[in-house]
Amino acid sequence: MNVEANKACAVAFLAEFSGGKRDEAWARTTGDMVWMMMRRSLESAEVDRFTRNQYARMVNESDGMFPQGIAITPLSVTGDGNRVAIEATSTGPLANGTVYSNNYVFMFEFESGKISRVKEYLDTAYARDSLFS
Repeated sequence: MNVEANKACAVAFLAEFSGGKRDEAWARTTGDMVWMMMRRSLESAEVDRFTRNQYARMVNESDGMFPQGIAITPLSVTGDGNRVAIEATSTGPLANGTVYSNNYVFMFEFESGKISRVKEYLDTAYARDSLFS
């Protein structure tokens, strides 16, 4: 798959995933896909690693926080070889009525035309304060 096809696949994945079409999004990934949340805090610089099934379960369990869903909007897309980087923003009303809006960089890696790894960079302090306090 070429870079332009990889970029289109990554953008489509985010649109499907945030649009509630998760089965279609997951079909764009390898069976052994790994999702990494690149979080840092003063207490820890750990990386959360999830298999596709573990990440899907976590997202499904958090659906109650976003009763109307959360939209992820790409702002820029850059690709090189088997890697695609997407700068994005999200917005979605929380169950408590406030609006969640975060900034991201997603790094997608591809194998044989499918997403094999995602590294998600986000404002973890904002996410923690908005979602868990």
